[in-house]
Amino acid sequence: TDGTAALRAIVCAQMMQQLMLTSFNRVVTNRPPGKHPFFELTIKIGVGYGRCQELVVGHPNQSLEFVLTGTAVDEAAMAERQASSGDIIASAAVLQQAGLPVNGAFEKVETAVAKPITQPILNWPTYNAAAQRRLAEVILPFVPPALYQRLVATGATEMAEHRPVTTVFVQFDYKNRQDESSAIETADMG
Repeated sequence: TDGTAALRAIVCAQMMQQLMLTSFNRVVTNRPPGKHPFFELTIKIGVGYGRCQELVVGHPNQSLEFVLTGTAVDEAAMAERQASSGDIIASAAVLQQAGLPVNGAFEKVETAVAKPITQPILNWPTYNAAAQRRLAEVILPFVPPALYQRLVATGATEMAEHRPVTTVFVQFDYKNRQDESSAIETADMG
């Protein structure tokens, strides 16, 4: 609650937009002769802040996925819908947490935000071999089989393009919903 997470999210969004402008804005495709092989690629970003619930879905013997729900996801989805190509739109909650001026429910972030001091969350060299093996076992259900085979065959240094991300924004409506924290067990299944 010190605002660091909100600042990191906004800085991350700004870094993503900068990378798009400098490195990924032009895509080259293999097209038939006479067809233009380039197209411009842009992104729009919505940033939200709030409580989240993390779920793990799937079957441990097949594959597992993380699912994130909650106010922060809802706000990010609403902010992204308001954004245009190249924009970063942030909710009032994330701006307030980051200590930035708030003038409305959602605002375009146009001022560069200073990167907060950070520490690595996972400092791999500090873990002994047994801990590294245990982590590898625990994360295995979250790694798609094709990626696992490729990692084993080529080594982690050869991987750079695996980015299977799916974002689906779903709004659930609950029976007898009192507030945003209503338990999922009350969801209308009919």
